[in-house]
Amino acid sequence: MAWLVAIIGSVAGFLFGYDEGIIAGSLDLVKNHFSLTHTHVGIMTSALPFGALFGSMFIGALIASRFTKYIGRRTTLSYAGFFFLLGAGGAALANTETILIASRFILGLAIGIAAVTTPLYLAETAPMKLRGAIVAIYQLAITLGIVCAYGVNYLLIEQQAWRAMFASSAIPALILTIGILFLPESPRWLCSVGKHDLALRSLKRLRGGKSIDQELNDIEETLAKEPHNGKNWRLLFRRPLLPVLLLGVILFCLQQLSGINVIIYYAPEIFKNLGFTNTTGQILATMGIGVVNVLVTILAIFWVDKIGRRKLLLVGFAGTFISLTALSLFSLFQVSALAYLSVLCLTVYIFSFAISLGPIPHIAMAEIFPLHVRGAGMGLSSMSNWGFNTLMVFSFPILYNQIGIEYTFLMYGVICFLGFIYSYYWMPETKNISLEAIETYLMNNKPLRYLGRNHEVNTFDTTVKRAELSPTL
Repeated sequence: MAWLVAIIGSVAGFLFGYDEGIIAGSLDLVKNHFSLTHTHVGIMTSALPFGALFGSMFIGALIASRFTKYIGRRTTLSYAGFFFLLGAGGAALANTETILIASRFILGLAIGIAAVTTPLYLAETAPMKLRGAIVAIYQLAITLGIVCAYGVNYLLIEQQAWRAMFASSAIPALILTIGILFLPESPRWLCSVGKHDLALRSLKRLRGGKSIDQELNDIEETLAKEPHNGKNWRLLFRRPLLPVLLLGVILFCLQQLSGINVIIYYAPEIFKNLGFTNTTGQILATMGIGVVNVLVTILAIFWVDKIGRRKLLLVGFAGTFISLTALSLFSLFQVSALAYLSVLCLTVYIFSFAISLGPIPHIAMAEIFPLHVRGAGMGLSSMSNWGFNTLMVFSFPILYNQIGIEYTFLMYGVICFLGFIYSYYWMPETKNISLEAIETYLMNNKPLRYLGRNHEVNTFDTTVKRAELSPTL
């Protein structure tokens, strides 16, 4: 059942990637249809991440409020499915650029809601030893959505059928909206709102015939130690939770400033300016890096719980720095065979990103926030993600025109180098540590960056009294 939850829940991730990727092939068609300027292109392209910013703000505020008692993780995802349907229909039927921008904004709202809720739901329903892999499936679904969108672009671009491109996302949206209703609710959320019988039933469905007594006891003991003052989100801005919030915000900031969504949204245009003159060639090259993204994300699912989050992140930042710097230099000096070298550099970049920067921020955020602030913490972290996503997608056409593609990618490479330094000193390791043990460690004012990097957490007393756990208010 845990894997079924992962598959259906990750349809939200598929839609995330699909609605991001579909703009790559439809952008030129829409630009010509509505006679858009460079500024209008930036606005239309950034409407989706801007909507996602508001969606993540909304869901973070919702989870941090008293309304969380009435709306669980599963119900929230069903609402996201509805917005996915509404946005797909609006974009397909748009007869003005304003309606198209508004529809992309609605799709962004859906993505923002799902981006916070899905990793949270998956982490709270997954067995401890599979938690990293199951949450990584969400990132895999995003990459599958991107490559499927590129495939649809390839099939429809000759017909200039941009409306059909947008409409096609309604099918997975319907699957998510209906399918999520047949899955069990998060047992941790059910316990947090006092529905212990339903939590027991949910945990039995999730674990099949395995013993659940110890896991349920751990959840209930952890909940018993948590504050219930209705203003738990304020704790995120005080120790010991402030370092956790900062880690979440910085990881998503670095993820976006690495330039990934510039490549996802503008890949055909980038390849055009790096030597691919044929439209079909641009789309095929774009599909190629999309396929690499999928295949490497599959590797990440198996490696994240074996190698660990921190080591993979270091490898990823090193690879993205080297590949972006090389691409910038090749383009700057106009070396021979630039088109093929650009494909090689972007393939190495995508490999490095997909194995680390793609899945690990989502996994880490679903793990390190204590339950009573997990939703609010992930919401604030996701706001960082979408805020910088919007900035990157909107600014790229302007930067490209002002300083050129060479210096733009060189700037992204420098940011990846800074990400390597940050991860080396500040990234904790949560591999093979239960959510309850992580929470107890952090609430005892232990340094976040040493979590999992020594053996202290493995022997930590998870029954420590609440008086010893509470931060000073």
